[in-house]
Amino acid sequence: MQNGVIERFNRSYREAVLDMFVFQSLSEVREQTELWLKEYNEERPHKSLGHLTPREYLLTKTIRTSTYAPSDRQGIASSGFVSTPTAIVLAPTFRSGQ
Repeated sequence: MQNGVIERFNRSYREAVLDMFVFQSLSEVREQTELWLKEYNEERPHKSLGHLTPREYLLTKTIRTSTYAPSDRQGIASSGFVSTPTAIVLAPTFRSGQ
């Protein structure tokens, strides 16, 4: 499945950036790529995220993890849940000089 994700990203990038512009230099490619990545990762709603932008999804998505703590001397345990924000990396970033 990982190959499918990469292929989908490559197609999206090719259609939105590489097929839409005629570049004169590598710096122009990098500049346009940065603009596209910002839009793709922060502004554009994604169907797979419930039509939320990735930023909105990160703000609403939490992981529920179990915690264990003895509640008295006999060792009777109580468990609860702790919400922790998740981190998702959606697309690579390109930097000058690579």
